[in-house]
Amino acid sequence: MNRPQFAALAALALVFACLAVLLSGPAVQAAEEGENAVAEEQGTREAVHDEQSDTNPSSGRSEIGVTTVALTPESEGTPTGLPERYLRGQVLDEKYEPIAEAWVLTGRETEPVQTCEDGSFEILLLDDFGPGDGRSLFAWKDGFSITRKYVRQLEENLLILETDEGKEIRILDADSGLPIEGAEVELLVEADTDRNSSFFDLRNFASLPKEVQISDADGKVTVPEPMKGGQYTLEVRKEGYVKRYVDKWSLQRQDEIRLAVPEDLRMRFVRKDGTPHAGAQICFPWYRKIVTLDEDGWGDLPPEARWGFWSVQLRDTDTQWVWSEIEDSRIQTGTELATDWRPRKGRLYVQGDESPDVFEVGTSAAWEGWSWEDYLPHPQWNHHAIEWLQVSEDGHFDLPSGWQGETTYLHVRRVGSEGVLLSQKLVGDGPYELTLSAAAQVALEVRCPRPELLEGASLTLYGYETDHEQTIALQAGKASLRLPADTYATRLILANSSHELPLEELVVIGMDLEKVYYFDGVRAVGGRLSAGGKAMFPCRVDLYSERGFSMRTETRPDGSWSVEGVPKEEIRVRVRPEDQWIVPVEGSYLWVPAGQDHFDYDFEVATLLLSLGSFPADRVDGLRVSRNARAGTSRYSPLNGKRQRLTSASPKFPDLSQGPVEIQMTPGRVRFSSERTGVPLADLEIELTAGDVRTFSVDSVPTTVTRVVVAGFSQPVWGNVSWQPVHVPAFDDYPGFEQQDARSSQRAGQVGSATHLLPGRWRMIVRAPFWSQEVRGQIGQGTVDQEIEISGNSHTVRIQMDREDRISLAPSDS
Repeated sequence: MNRPQFAALAALALVFACLAVLLSGPAVQAAEEGENAVAEEQGTREAVHDEQSDTNPSSGRSEIGVTTVALTPESEGTPTGLPERYLRGQVLDEKYEPIAEAWVLTGRETEPVQTCEDGSFEILLLDDFGPGDGRSLFAWKDGFSITRKYVRQLEENLLILETDEGKEIRILDADSGLPIEGAEVELLVEADTDRNSSFFDLRNFASLPKEVQISDADGKVTVPEPMKGGQYTLEVRKEGYVKRYVDKWSLQRQDEIRLAVPEDLRMRFVRKDGTPHAGAQICFPWYRKIVTLDEDGWGDLPPEARWGFWSVQLRDTDTQWVWSEIEDSRIQTGTELATDWRPRKGRLYVQGDESPDVFEVGTSAAWEGWSWEDYLPHPQWNHHAIEWLQVSEDGHFDLPSGWQGETTYLHVRRVGSEGVLLSQKLVGDGPYELTLSAAAQVALEVRCPRPELLEGASLTLYGYETDHEQTIALQAGKASLRLPADTYATRLILANSSHELPLEELVVIGMDLEKVYYFDGVRAVGGRLSAGGKAMFPCRVDLYSERGFSMRTETRPDGSWSVEGVPKEEIRVRVRPEDQWIVPVEGSYLWVPAGQDHFDYDFEVATLLLSLGSFPADRVDGLRVSRNARAGTSRYSPLNGKRQRLTSASPKFPDLSQGPVEIQMTPGRVRFSSERTGVPLADLEIELTAGDVRTFSVDSVPTTVTRVVVAGFSQPVWGNVSWQPVHVPAFDDYPGFEQQDARSSQRAGQVGSATHLLPGRWRMIVRAPFWSQEVRGQIGQGTVDQEIEISGNSHTVRIQMDREDRISLAPSDS
């Protein structure tokens, strides 16, 4: 198209646009104003790059550049070249009724959607699932808990929301302890970490569609109950104070959040030999802020550093370094922190005929997670963040730069490759010697009765000893690559599939070889699960194979389930129902034969009619119940005789306030307890077999919650109280009774913990002095030794002090 034609078309488009504006009138203007308002709001919430290099003459020191990294906006629509794929599911309440207008989002697709009348939702994926990949799925609605679930299937994902009245917390001033009115509390969930847009790992959050909470005059706000649901984070902010991020795990241990006023936080960072980290960058991942140090290693840290110095990352031309934790006492103005930096020198020995200069080395810091060590950055998933150095022809390397921390690993890979051949933990200052086993040229072939399945397929190989991981595409079912000596787990990935299909292991011993895999193909497997003839819903179904294949799905309301892309071999099925009273004991692992694609199973059940005896209804929350199925149960499946995992669970105690409740349950032992409540139970367990119909009444010892309180104090008092029985008739009925502390919060003036006692006459012995937090010292003198009549559900004994601080029993009418 030439320029005049293009200009004519542009003019025509402009005319149509003007007509559209005239016809739309105020509506278009309102829409534009709304968009501008949204843009302004986003502009105020998003951080802006603000690097300053001017000199401040008043302070006599250079201004240090502090960069606040803006949140990366999500791209709209699906990437070019990818078909539209949707993530679908349903949101239900605790009674498995659909929840309409609940909000659902993922950690990657952070734009929330709302559920329909039937609780269903549909999320357009920005990118498809990959092998071993999935989504963190969040669901929430006002009055319910936040639920998080990791899913790996596109359809029929089920999310259960619990009712949630919330937890009240207070926002306080860190210095004075006084409540802060008008503090804003926003509810966030964690989005995917930003690993590729910059050198550093940056935390991302997505806001839940909920109004920002504002603290009242007492500093109080209500947040989701942290003991329920999934992970969430609070952003707490107030003008004039330092913003804080607080996760739900911290809220489980505390009911207050303290905000501090900004203070100068100027610190110096040096190497172990005292050399400053000139021009280095410090990253604060939670707050997405990066600080650049001056020539002497000094930097003005953001005030948020006092409230979240986690995983601090430092980088300059000589060092890439990581802190896992820093003690609060070391975070203060004037502090000098030294990195444990070491140059990484050594030699790489390569077995076989390959030259060492075809390899390169790089380092990662590591931190210990759940009994394993995780790399930061990861040499494969985030290999761009590692500075790789090519090994010389004689095998020597001198790596002045590199990631370093409490634990450091040295990685070896081929030049330009993404597959790591060797990862070795470094001890001491070096030099280090590494030996890479001999490589072999390996020809691979996959044969399948349906060759069309292999079109677009690939193989992924994982080395057990070398940490080598490599994916190679198949051409007509064949591939050729070079591998170091090791034993490899091999996975086949079909085109447009998000699942890895395990094949036989590959053993490479440094000699060229050919390997043929026989793949029988895939099938669709389904069935129906029930207990006592009733559909098991909701119920999670996990599928495994002997070779390591795994897949997860969930039942439908009628108990049916189905999975596609399952290998044609014997599959082990583990049934995990949402209703924990239905614990599949006999056959918790079921087996689907290789030639079978439909599998129905009905678990045997027993009926338990559960009711309260003389147990007070207001103490039901203190009861605990557990299902234990190990005793007297065969450890082998009755279906094929294979060993199975026997299960136990702690189901939710039913509401018995309205009368007896009928429970359907699989056979086994039921135990009732009152852990941490101090209410001894008379009957503790019952054994049920298949077909049993039993009535069981939960009864308790009729105890009295007894408290000793010192008058005149608004906070608890610490002291010594002991009880000796004088005349307690109930001991004849409960000879094994033992005193227990009551699970209740300390009250004003209460001495020690409240105690469960049987009704009757007891001798109370109270000794002073006590300790009072209010006066920050000891109070009271003397001893009270007196008989007390204990009766009722609760009893409070009051102690008084005279002007000389001598303690005595207060009159009963006081």
